[in-house]
Amino acid sequence: MTRLAGELGMLVVAEGIETAEQRAAAEAAGVDATQGFLHARPMPEEALLEWMRTR
Repeated sequence: MTRLAGELGMLVVAEGIETAEQRAAAEAAGVDATQGFLHARPMPEEALLEWMRTR
């Protein structure tokens, strides 16, 4: 699916990534970006804005 998406000019985002191993597997499968608890826990908008400023 990631290959097809790439051929169609689409980006693939893997959700629910919780471990470095899951991220590595997703990247090996051709995923463009990941999101999930590995990166950050859910947070209020104000905390998100501060989190984004520091990255």
